[in-house]
Amino acid sequence: MNEEPTTFTMLNENYQQKHTMKKGMKTKLSLNKLPFIRKKVKDHKLYKNMASNIINKGGCSPFPWRLISCVLGVMFLLLMVAAIAVAIFTANSFSERTSSSMQQKGPCCHPCPKNWVWFRCSCYYFSKEQLSWRESQNACSSLNSSLLKINRDEMNFFSLNSFFWIGAYYNDIFHQWVWENDSVLPPYLFQLPGPQIQQACLSYKSKETYFSEPCKEKQGYICKK
Repeated sequence: MNEEPTTFTMLNENYQQKHTMKKGMKTKLSLNKLPFIRKKVKDHKLYKNMASNIINKGGCSPFPWRLISCVLGVMFLLLMVAAIAVAIFTANSFSERTSSSMQQKGPCCHPCPKNWVWFRCSCYYFSKEQLSWRESQNACSSLNSSLLKINRDEMNFFSLNSFFWIGAYYNDIFHQWVWENDSVLPPYLFQLPGPQIQQACLSYKSKETYFSEPCKEKQGYICKK
């Protein structure tokens, strides 16, 4: 009966010793882990600071695709500026050439009056009324023009449906075809024999079709100015 308390006391002491040893080992282990945890925290802060520095630098990042994007963007802007500059220069140059050309041509490139036809800086009036050659001459004079003194370009341009008086007649004194100002018709324009009638004038339809007609005949006329 007296030995049982002793056994219980010894067991209790053993239990307390083991419990104290385990507690001490846990505390020691916790203290051993502490430097490792602190190191991880320091490494985490270091990586965080490095990432923050990269972001805060801004502009073109060191990554290759970002750098290429920046270079291409700058090149595109330079090309746009160059294209705009070339377009402005071309427009100004064209305007200057046009202005210079108009100044050289002078007053020849003026607009034609109503019912007149424009061709190569000249105006032409094709009458609907029919008059004699002399009356046609006076009618053109009243319009500040003269009967057509036709040239090769005009012969290729005009192809008419009917005959018109132009500014040529046969001079009975000199026996040759002349213009209103008495200059001789060039032979390469018309092949006209001497007329069989007096007071013959030239009636024109196309470069292949023209006749000498009595000047008193009435037909349309062409004025030029």
